[in-house]
Amino acid sequence: MRILVDQSGYELLNLGDAAMLQVCVNRLQTLWPDAEIDVLTRSPERLEQFCPGAIAVTPDLSPRRARAQRRSAGAGSNTRSLRLPGALWRADLVISSGGGFLNDIFWRHGARVLNLLALAQLLGKPTAMFSQGIGPLTHPVLGRLVSLVMPRLRLIGLREGAGSVPLLRARRVNQELIHVTGDDALLSATAAERPRTGTAIGLNMRVAPYSEIDSSLAGRAGAVTSQAAGRHGAAVLPLPVSHYQSTFDLDASQPHGATSAYGGGESDDIVTPKELAERAARCRVVVTASYHAAVFGLAAGVPAVCVTNSGYYDLKFEGLGAQFPGGCQIVRPGPHFERELSDAIDRAWDAGDADRDRIHSAAKAQVARVEQLYARLKSLVAAPATPVHER
Repeated sequence: MRILVDQSGYELLNLGDAAMLQVCVNRLQTLWPDAEIDVLTRSPERLEQFCPGAIAVTPDLSPRRARAQRRSAGAGSNTRSLRLPGALWRADLVISSGGGFLNDIFWRHGARVLNLLALAQLLGKPTAMFSQGIGPLTHPVLGRLVSLVMPRLRLIGLREGAGSVPLLRARRVNQELIHVTGDDALLSATAAERPRTGTAIGLNMRVAPYSEIDSSLAGRAGAVTSQAAGRHGAAVLPLPVSHYQSTFDLDASQPHGATSAYGGGESDDIVTPKELAERAARCRVVVTASYHAAVFGLAAGVPAVCVTNSGYYDLKFEGLGAQFPGGCQIVRPGPHFERELSDAIDRAWDAGDADRDRIHSAAKAQVARVEQLYARLKSLVAAPATPVHER
């Protein structure tokens, strides 16, 4: 058995993407213990760190870029780097692990993933997608690919249903294919018992064109968070998710005048999903403009205060709030932004044990649904596939 996995971030510099990929690979290894799992990535060394034993496949069709990737892998432990055409040809199953790329902002990556799935379907290979967030979706190229490819998947796992399900229904995707499970990253972050209520305030600000949050707005949010920490005698813990140079969360997520548990500097950084989960669980409140910082907090029963300034993040946080009733408060910039954010932090801080237990229980219920969906995949793959040209 050979399985090819496409994914959200080929550089593996986003801990949320990395967590979803880890869960996907681990679940596939559990279902097919003897399978060889190929993963599209430009960073074989990080793939080996996050998914030991998986084989790196260059996503680049250019021979020059493929050779450059193999050279960059050096003599590390994972040197079995393949090229995409061969990996697709020999695959028995093609999967897309979780991501938020099926939308107008990241339409190029979304189109790339769907085109790979379309090729697999033409070859008669079973295909599936897990932990997907969809929308806004008005781009004509991506919209057409969604309509052509997603109805032919064996199953579709969605991390939220409030926004994603209506978009798929509008494109005539069979309801029987659609399963709202919650985010796959919850499997790596949700403990059997809720951790003891934390004492810090977690902070993440995503300064990026697609979030429409600039350094000024991030600074205002950071200042309000620091003031709240001062009122409650709490430290501020940075929760960096993105490590891309252009969107390095740590730069925008430092406390402003409040106590940092680490005193600032390099020790504030974290580089694995496990570290992110552990730090989020130490918080009593998470203030975030990043989706996965909220997910990791909610997994530990920690209420999230979500700052959004774009339609893209509106959908992400509204969908997350529907998965965790009472767990998310959404705050948008406006004339009373500082006061509204401060009040939201205080409300989250005052959440009682019963509220936190309900948030944690919602996370455990979603973990169970994710595991059930992966288990279902095995029986669906066992059914023979029909090449698209024969349908």
